[in-house]
This record gives sequence, C-alpha cells and structure tokens, in this order.
Amino acid sequence: MSRSYAKVRPKTHRVYSVSEVMVLFNVCRNTVSNWVGSELRPSEEAGPQIFRGAELKRFQKERKSRNRFQLRNGEFKCLGCGSAVFPDPNSIVFEPTKNGAISGKSCCTDCNAHLFKFLGKTECDNINNARITNTSLASPHEGKGPDPAGIGKNSAQDPDKWHTHNDCILHKWLLYAGRYDDKTVDAHLAAIRHFENFFDGKPFEIIKVGDAASYRANMLELAKLPRAEGGLSKSMLQHRPCMPFPFIGSFQTNCSSAV
Repeated sequence: MSRSYAKVRPKTHRVYSVSEVMVLFNVCRNTVSNWVGSELRPSEEAGPQIFRGAELKRFQKERKSRNRFQLRNGEFKCLGCGSAVFPDPNSIVFEPTKNGAISGKSCCTDCNAHLFKFLGKTECDNINNARITNTSLASPHEGKGPDPAGIGKNSAQDPDKWHTHNDCILHKWLLYAGRYDDKTVDAHLAAIRHFENFFDGKPFEIIKVGDAASYRANMLELAKLPRAEGGLSKSMLQHRPCMPFPFIGSFQTNCSSAV
C-alpha cells in the first residue's frame, strides 16, 4: 500500500489503542511498534499501550518536518509519505555511485514507497551491525530525542501542555461514549481535559467533592473576564461543567445555576 498521511487527523484529546492507531493510519502492528522505537511515546500506564492524540500529532509532525540534512544515523526520508523512517536493516540495498559514494535503497515501513539516501562508511557499518545483531536501526536513538511538546507540569491556562495519567480511564470511557455523536464526545473530552488541566493532571480516582467545588469557583471567576483575557462565555459556562463524568463519582456540579 502507498498512501499519504496528510489527511489523517488524530484528535488531540482522544486516546487510541494500538488497534485504533492501525485503523486510523491504515498501517500494520509492526509499523506501530516501529514508531514506538522511533520515539512515539505511549501514555504512562501499565498494560496494553495507548496513545494520546496530541502525541500522535506531535510524532507525525516531527517526522515530516525533518529534511535530508536533519536525518539521524540509519534514518531515511520517504519519497511517498514524506516521513523520516528507520527501515528494516535487511531491506536496505547498497549501490555504489559513479563518484565513489554509496547509496542506500529500501522501502518505507509505513507506506511501502521508495527510500533513498547517500550513506557514509560509518552509517553503512551501523546498518551491517544491525543486520548481524538483528536489532532495529532506531535502537541507538531511543530516549535521545526531544521530549514531546506538552508533557509536564501545566495549569488550566496552558493548553499546550498535558498529562497522561488519566488516559487509561479516558480510553475506557470512550468505549462507553461510543453511543454519542462524535461532536458530543469531542465536547465532553474538551471539558474533561480542561478539568484535568486545572488540577495539573491529578488522578481522577482521588478527585474529591471539594476539588469539584474549587473548579466551579474558578469557572465563575473566568466568566467575569473578557474573552481576550481568557474569559469564558455564558454559554460555555453553562455547558462545560455539565458534561458527564461517569468515572469521577464526586464530580457533580452545575455552574449554570449560578449564572
């Protein structure tokens, strides 16, 4: 198969299982495993791997943004999907050029399009070593890449940062929420993530009634601010806190009564 990911749009607030990532990008399980080896970060939860939509977007954007001068050792730029990928070492064919250089040819593990790159002696040696040891070309680079944008401490006013502790329970909720329209689910998730960010990613299982009350009070304060300063409209104030939180038993507040 050959395809471009230009039209693939993971939803920022959603959480995807491996099988859902496979369907979303139309790739096989091995490709997802290769992505993880190439610095796609699963959410930090035990059990089956799940991925934040924001992380999938970051990973794909970062791969596409690298040009041929930024490619790492063993990494090729795909001529089809435009991503920077680590091919299977055994699939790379070395061909000498007229000027004495060596070119490497392979196929993309994502879309099966052609890969091409001029290789130096060190890179050729690394590829041969990966063949002998049966390891991935991405292995030496694992853990050395830039931290995903948005992971870390954050506040309710910093939408560019996010946490992953609650992703497992949110993925379970998404299975329950399948009965709703997609736009409704997205609106619920936006409210849930806003609530989560307000508490710097505090685990939902330890949320108390007092936490919900402080969130409600903050929403009312935001309603007093102009939109240009991060204030909320009356409509958003009425609807956002009313979104169902079936996994947060104590979160049962309604700001509309105070408007």
